[in-house]
Amino acid sequence: MTNGEFKKMLKMIPKIFLHWKKNRDSLISRVYGIYKVKMTSFKPIHLLIMANTLRIEDPSKIMRIYDLKGSTEMREVGVTKNTPPSKVLKDVDFIKN
Repeated sequence: MTNGEFKKMLKMIPKIFLHWKKNRDSLISRVYGIYKVKMTSFKPIHLLIMANTLRIEDPSKIMRIYDLKGSTEMREVGVTKNTPPSKVLKDVDFIKN
């Protein structure tokens, strides 16, 4: 997460929280925390800790699961004919499929 994305998320959190309060069944992931971590000899990094939103009654009906971030940079798992439906795929996999 870039510094700009971190700042934008901090500004969005109050509105997102109100949305979750009014819409308990919302599929927008719950944010447990947003942090800036500083360590000696390393650049600071930003972390966003979120809940998994999958609530599936019958897992046998899953065709594909995607973790979409809106980026193609390092966002491919690779799908083969043997890839199980429960494998979490990424943005490039979504584009290709």
